[in-house]
Amino acid sequence: MHKFKYVGAVTNQIVDLDCPLMTIDQGLGFRGREWAYELGLNRITNITRQAREIDFEYSTGDLAELDRMTRIFEADIAAGKPGTFFYGDWRQKGFVVSSSPSSIFHKEYTATAKAVLLDGVWRKPEILGMYPNSGDTDGTKKYSYEYAYEYASTFGVRYVTVDDANPICFSLTIWGYAVYPSIKIADNTYHYKLIIPNNSYLLVDSRPDPTVTLVDQLGKRSDAFAQAERGEGEGSGNYAFQRIPTGTHAVIWDDTFGFDITLWHERSELPNEYSDS
Repeated sequence: MHKFKYVGAVTNQIVDLDCPLMTIDQGLGFRGREWAYELGLNRITNITRQAREIDFEYSTGDLAELDRMTRIFEADIAAGKPGTFFYGDWRQKGFVVSSSPSSIFHKEYTATAKAVLLDGVWRKPEILGMYPNSGDTDGTKKYSYEYAYEYASTFGVRYVTVDDANPICFSLTIWGYAVYPSIKIADNTYHYKLIIPNNSYLLVDSRPDPTVTLVDQLGKRSDAFAQAERGEGEGSGNYAFQRIPTGTHAVIWDDTFGFDITLWHERSELPNEYSDS
């Protein structure tokens, strides 16, 4: 069974919301879903998944843990930096904005908290390694000579499969050395106009408010958003943050560099507690 937890953005500390020290029972407030829309004549329009407020009840007999949890929640609110709620591998940014106690009996403390879930959707990562000269789009290894059969690649795949109903966001980690790296997936080319030195890497995150960050060998980070080719935006064919569509797609690049791609699978509502899907 999955467990709920919160990871603070400021402290990077973990609050286990479903453990011997703390329980939120089934976390029913987290399990709902809600789409925003406008009513029209025989239709709805402007359909989006927006941030929403939810309530959840928690209980604890450990007052020291209660104080620690409160400090973590408060630090994120004060800094305006959302933490992350987790349910297994599924995650969503958010805040805990209030708490109202309903019972304090001996050392047992019960309260109702209000959280704001910011993404409007839960996401789960799937990480795929793409290595130079590791194989073709069928995942088979390439050799310079003809053989009667193909060798399976143990180094990585050269295709991505999105089985979600809608196009999904992605993240990239492109490892240096790489010169103006360019990657084609489906009908879009992802191009970044910079040189990534040896022992450095480029981080690309296409989730809302996309970012591009160059990390050097000492761990120093610099903003490289301006080096991302954005064409004429979504659907233009050369947009650096284009969502990856449903289906299986070849991943094509010049084989001079390696990279990891993270597919962010999405769903509006969490899976039931007996499912990993």
